[in-house]
Amino acid sequence: MNHFPGEKPLSDAPALRVCHVVASLNPRMGGLPKTAMALACAQAEGGAETAVLYYGTEKGETEVVEAYGRFPGFERVCRLRVPRACWEPLTTVRAMRALSEFEPDVIHTHGLWEPLLRRAHGLAERKGIPFVILPHSMLHPWQMKHKRVPKWILKNMLGWRNAWRNASFVQVLSEEEGAHWRAIGVERTVRVPNGVFPGEDPGDGPLEIEGWNGEPFVLFLSRLHEQKAPEVLLAAFASLAQEIPGCTLIFAGPDYGMRSTLTHRIRAMGLEDRVLMAGVLKGRRKWAALHQTACYCLLSRAEGFSLSLLEAALAGAPCLISDKCYFPELVEAGGAEVSEVDAAEVREKLRALLLDPDRAEGMGRKARDFVTRDYTWDEMARRLMDAYRDVGAGR
Repeated sequence: MNHFPGEKPLSDAPALRVCHVVASLNPRMGGLPKTAMALACAQAEGGAETAVLYYGTEKGETEVVEAYGRFPGFERVCRLRVPRACWEPLTTVRAMRALSEFEPDVIHTHGLWEPLLRRAHGLAERKGIPFVILPHSMLHPWQMKHKRVPKWILKNMLGWRNAWRNASFVQVLSEEEGAHWRAIGVERTVRVPNGVFPGEDPGDGPLEIEGWNGEPFVLFLSRLHEQKAPEVLLAAFASLAQEIPGCTLIFAGPDYGMRSTLTHRIRAMGLEDRVLMAGVLKGRRKWAALHQTACYCLLSRAEGFSLSLLEAALAGAPCLISDKCYFPELVEAGGAEVSEVDAAEVREKLRALLLDPDRAEGMGRKARDFVTRDYTWDEMARRLMDAYRDVGAGR
């Protein structure tokens, strides 16, 4: 199996045993499982003894290996897969047994609401093990509006907020996310955003999408979900369609409830030949799309720290992002334009990029240089190892 080049050890101190706990490693769940595995791999590559505890099936392991198997350090990570059988997801008996047997120096959980994570926190408290929460922005006000009642019950009546306050620290992906945690009384936060493996990008290649004839295209590559505001991008592009006739909009990503709505609007606008629904792009097809796009657009209404955006920057794509993507550093580095989630403003920013391809190409180069310098998983793993030791892990 081919791997990316390794990096120097994270620390000269004795190796820590780190267990990342996540409900699933299914790559179809997006950035959360990928972040858990990427951090575990980067820490293992740097000399830590790492494990990932998760629910999964033997059949699903094929997808796990296919999605993450080329990460540096993957073969060094102990995968503690627990069958999701009967009442196990509620009782977590087998999972807690596996976690105890690994004997971690620190427990790092991913997500917020699953019983598995809460039980892992409880085990850490009973055994005096430092534990860290990476909530993946699930406390964002936009996220909290959905399933509000059960989340309120868990947080307040069932005492989950008090448990969060006992964490060694909460890993936040942005300063804005840190403010959300401080608002509920959790002061111990450490900002460590997501990263990239520079070798993850295999480079450009052939791109085949039904209906696409090779013209320049704007790329949406994310979940087709209200949170990602695809309808705003569609409205902005529709208003540009006549002015820039040689351009296509491609929506790529899994359907989370908006595909039929978007398809209906596309037909109503008469843009079937200009707006394409590509479905899920994986592997080299995904990277080819990122390399060839005239502009990558992510106009989220709420975002943690988008892995898709980081991948676009790694591929050298000029980026147009919303102010809710919380990545001003990429804008300041010259690799992205920022807009409010407003079709009129998006239209003007998109128009300027499409009419000035030389400027867009320069933005893409700056984006790639920026993320490969400052946003690698190796660097994020190193920051976390230092933070673990600061709260007493391994003593």
